[in-house]
Amino acid sequence: MRTRAVVATLALALTGGGFLGTPASAASAGSPAQEWVVNNPRAVIVQRTSGHCLTSPGGADSAAVTRGCSNAPGQRFVLEGGEVRNQSSDLCLTATGLDKPTVMRPCNGSAGQRFSVQGPDIRSQASGRCLTATGPDKPVLLTPCRT
Repeated sequence: MRTRAVVATLALALTGGGFLGTPASAASAGSPAQEWVVNNPRAVIVQRTSGHCLTSPGGADSAAVTRGCSNAPGQRFVLEGGEVRNQSSDLCLTATGLDKPTVMRPCNGSAGQRFSVQGPDIRSQASGRCLTATGPDKPVLLTPCRT
């Protein structure tokens, strides 16, 4: 059942329905590890190639990872004012540097907590770097965007 939900989410994303950012057909081709689908109604952020969801696995200073989508509280986010805030923990995705893990920290409005959805990319507004999946249960990094 979970596989069907992910497939349906990806199918909807590929047609451009119900998602933030530019439809996939209008976006430039990037690195597959940097392509994300942001499902606005459920606030689930899916890594397009793997179908895994961005996940906040723990408390403050825990590294954000990707995991199989399960609609767990750690997989629901609100994207508002540039923040990527976990609905359950109320912590924000925070950049810690180039090629370093993004972590969950208390929201404070800092530049490291500002992101924008640009086509399939989620970019740090401070550095212009892209959120990049490194594998299931591995930290999500900020790396140079590929086009």
